[in-house]
Amino acid sequence: MFDDFETYFVENIILPYGEYLKYKRSIKAGNSLLLRATTDYCQKLYHLREHVPEFSTFDLNYLFSICPDYKLVKDVSNVIKHKKITKYVPQISSAEKIFEITINTIYEDNQGEFNHIENAVFAELKDGIEKDLHIVIINVLNMWITELTKRNLIRSGYKKRRISNQMPKRTKNSGRHNIVVTKGIRINKKMKFQRYNYERKIIEPVDLSGASVNLRIYKQLYDVTLSLKNHENGDKKEFTIKVDEKTKRFFDKETVDQEIIDKFMKIAKEQGVI
Repeated sequence: MFDDFETYFVENIILPYGEYLKYKRSIKAGNSLLLRATTDYCQKLYHLREHVPEFSTFDLNYLFSICPDYKLVKDVSNVIKHKKITKYVPQISSAEKIFEITINTIYEDNQGEFNHIENAVFAELKDGIEKDLHIVIINVLNMWITELTKRNLIRSGYKKRRISNQMPKRTKNSGRHNIVVTKGIRINKKMKFQRYNYERKIIEPVDLSGASVNLRIYKQLYDVTLSLKNHENGDKKEFTIKVDEKTKRFFDKETVDQEIIDKFMKIAKEQGVI
C-alpha cells in the first residue's frame, strides 16, 4: 500500500494533522466533531510505531521516558477502541473521561472587551488532572519528528509544532460560536467561561453565580451566489442569498435553467438583496 515509510508518515501523520486543525480552529462545534478528530489522530500517533522499519528498536518504555504524553496517547487510543481497559492500568478510567469543551475567554483591546472562543478536548485522568489533548498531540508529534529524523527514517526539515503564547486578537469571528445538533440526539455540551486579568497576567474563572444563559436555536442556512456578466462591457455582479438545506438542494444542479434563475430572483427580492 505504501512503498516507503516516509510516504506513510506524510500521508498518515503530517497531512491528517492539517485536517485535525480544521476542526480545532473551527467556530463550529457539536456532534462530537472535534472529539472524533482528536481521538482519531491520537490513534494514528500511537500506532505509527508499528509501521516504523525495525520498529522493535523503538522500545515502548524508551518512548514513554522521552515523551510521557506518548503513554497518554496510548491510553486514549485503547480506551476509545475498547471503552474500558482491563489488561493494564491506564491513566484514564473510561472513554467517558474524554470530553469536548468550548472555552470562552474575555480579553480587552482599544475597542473594549471581546470574546475569544475556542474548542478543546480534554482527558480527565484518574488523579483528577485534566489534560488538554491538543498539547499532548503536539508533544507526541514533535517527539516522532525528532526521533525519526535522528535515525534518518525521514528527511530533515519537517516543521515542529508549538503552542502559541501570543495574546489573541479581535477578529471578525470573535464571539461567534455555532453549535450543530442532530434532531433526536442528546446534546452533551460543556462550556467554560473565563477572563484574562491584565494586572496579574493570568486567566481567571468567571463567577456565574446567579447568571442566566440564553440559547438561540435556528435552522442552518447556506449561501447561494448568482454571478451575472454584461457581455457588452464585461461588468460582473454577484448576488448572494441565504437558504435552508431543502432549497439549497434545489439550486445544486449541474446546469442553471430559467426556473433556477426565477426562484433565485424571487428570494433575492424577498431578502432585499436586489
